[in-house]
Amino acid sequence: MPRIALLGYGRFGRALGALLEAADVGYRAMDPGASLPEGLRAGSVPELLEGAELVVVAVPVPQVREVLLALRPHLRPEHLVLDVG
Repeated sequence: MPRIALLGYGRFGRALGALLEAADVGYRAMDPGASLPEGLRAGSVPELLEGAELVVVAVPVPQVREVLLALRPHLRPEHLVLDVG
């Protein structure tokens, strides 16, 4: 089960994903504007967060508020959320 949920798969998200893969750390990613490998792609926020301990928000700064508002109803107390912006 992936331990990290990566929201945003642009330049930063792809680079972080490559590092996670090299360290053999499981993750799932979601970005409607990016091409994601099938095994990593989450189709919804609940699917993205399933089993995750860490939620990494890697979106452009102007989109952070919108993304956090979309995440909020799905977050649980055990989620640690961080933003790379």
